[in-house]
Amino acid sequence: MEMKVAVIGGGASGLVTLKYLVQAHNFFPGVRFKVDLFESRNAIGGVFEHQVYEDAELVSSKQLTQFSDFRVPLDAPDFFKPCDYVQYLRDYVEHFELGKHIQCDTLVKTVRICPDGGHLLDLEYNGSNVENKITGWKHYDAVAVCSGLHVTPFIPDIPGLTIDLWPVSENVDDATNSGEADEWCGIKVVHSSKFKSRSQFGHGKTILILGAGETAMDIAHLAVTSDTKRVIMSHRDGFIHAPKRVPQPFRAGGRAGGPDPNKPSKPLDTAIASLFDTAYVPGFVQRGPMLWSVYDLFVKNMAWAISGTRAGFDQWAGGISRDRLYMDSIMFCKSDRAMPYISEQYRSKSLFNKARTWLINMELKPTGGRKIDLAPWPCHFDEDGYVYFEKNDRPESDLIRADGRIRPDMVVYCTGYARSFPFLCGQGDVYPTLDELSHRGIYRDIDDDIAFIGFVRPSFGAIPPLAELQAQLWVYDLIRSPGHHSKFSKGFVVPARHPDAVKPYNLDYAIHCRADTHNFAQTRRAVDQEAYAYQLAVDAGSAPTWLHVLKNFGPEVFYTWAMGPNFNTKFRLMGPWTNSKVAAEAASLMRKDGELGSVVRETGGGVFFFTYTIVPLILFGPMSIFLNLLIGLWELLAGIFLLVIEG
Repeated sequence: MEMKVAVIGGGASGLVTLKYLVQAHNFFPGVRFKVDLFESRNAIGGVFEHQVYEDAELVSSKQLTQFSDFRVPLDAPDFFKPCDYVQYLRDYVEHFELGKHIQCDTLVKTVRICPDGGHLLDLEYNGSNVENKITGWKHYDAVAVCSGLHVTPFIPDIPGLTIDLWPVSENVDDATNSGEADEWCGIKVVHSSKFKSRSQFGHGKTILILGAGETAMDIAHLAVTSDTKRVIMSHRDGFIHAPKRVPQPFRAGGRAGGPDPNKPSKPLDTAIASLFDTAYVPGFVQRGPMLWSVYDLFVKNMAWAISGTRAGFDQWAGGISRDRLYMDSIMFCKSDRAMPYISEQYRSKSLFNKARTWLINMELKPTGGRKIDLAPWPCHFDEDGYVYFEKNDRPESDLIRADGRIRPDMVVYCTGYARSFPFLCGQGDVYPTLDELSHRGIYRDIDDDIAFIGFVRPSFGAIPPLAELQAQLWVYDLIRSPGHHSKFSKGFVVPARHPDAVKPYNLDYAIHCRADTHNFAQTRRAVDQEAYAYQLAVDAGSAPTWLHVLKNFGPEVFYTWAMGPNFNTKFRLMGPWTNSKVAAEAASLMRKDGELGSVVRETGGGVFFFTYTIVPLILFGPMSIFLNLLIGLWELLAGIFLLVIEG
């Protein structure tokens, strides 16, 4: 027998889920899944294929974004362009022979609970070649929802600006997403999902961008480097900027220029040491405030030392409010293209800041005299198309109000997307909402046969690697679930947990809420990348002990394991999704001349290495070692006591 599973969505999350289902029999003898993946559009790739604009580039590094067992060449750029990432996904499909399980041009209209168990999917094929295509009502034992976070545009209500923007949903074709804009009162209005290139701005126009996330930053940069008259970025409650690469701050004597363009500094998301950050931090310490307090102290003060501001690096305006400016509650914006054009007019001109800049300062990129104005959120538009902004105590509020009446020629909504699952509508309480996914945000504990993969947002990281770990855990849980054993071959035995795996415990991985109206853990399902990745690996039995890594793979691999972030490859050294070949390939990537080993061994500069690596090890290492020894001694004494009692 075999278990039938449907995967909805052909983006990165759907493809990696498909791969682990298809390959499960290689790791679990007697287990076999029959899997079909349905993609509503005519090609795989999701947002990276269908909603891309000019000069776009992923904000997470290739080292972090790639899947654990399929890598691009070492000489590939550190950051993917969308077209290159789509090609990576296509190569992934070809390498693991997944194509025969994928059916594009297929809309999942409805998913319903089947009275006899499992789920019924109503499928509509819209392609030209109907031969051997799956269509109509079909039964599946389990469903993986991987339709993504970028489906239905979120259009906030702004009084006076009345416009019906075309929706972007799973069944739109490329023609309706060609970059056209609606028009109101002579003003072009477009959502970022339809924005394509600089040509849409026109010449000598005033552009108003609503939002301050990574897409807004990129589009603002496109606008300010075009033949536009003025660019205004409007934000609701501030943002925190973080560069994609480790800052290089030393400029003694006012030395101009930044790092060598032929040897750029390491990506910032590869510069975290997991030892005593997640690995080997006692659970009650990791769940407490101490770690976050130390990181908050060092990150803010390092940012101040090398850029003069405790908000984002060289971010002199637009920062979030004080009650939210804490490292455990921040969603970072990792696009840095627009920041020089924003900050230049706000940088401090004090003697102290000039002296600090002369000695130490991150690279200040030239702007050619062009600027991006910040503004609070619009409170309304009048009937002639003039925009009026909310008044607050931020410096940008005073500057924009001093300019008088402003009438934009184009408004770009960079306001994100609403959570939408139209194929689950009308099901009452049968299917869970995202907020009800109690098992690590993947599925409800009462029903593991419908999972939602790829619906968390890392505060500083990437969705695809987290989706891979979610897929690993969900498929493993399906295999372990007693209710599904009848679907597998007779004699199937649930695999035992490796004796050298870290014992299960709960980490605090959700981003915290520090303001009543901005609960990012709930509204954006925001998580700390490092803690969440480690939690999923611990749950699956894929997190090895330090002694196992050192004894079985040697000091080179141990160094990368300890001093690097939680790359998914670290969790293929052992556990249910490994074998001798997989472990050997993972270890090869982690040796000093391997892709991950080499990037971890880059210091990123003395200031950064000392602040982010050495200081946490000094502070938390001895404490964690001491507490772990106490815990081990207590467990030993408790075991001896039980033996005595039983004897």
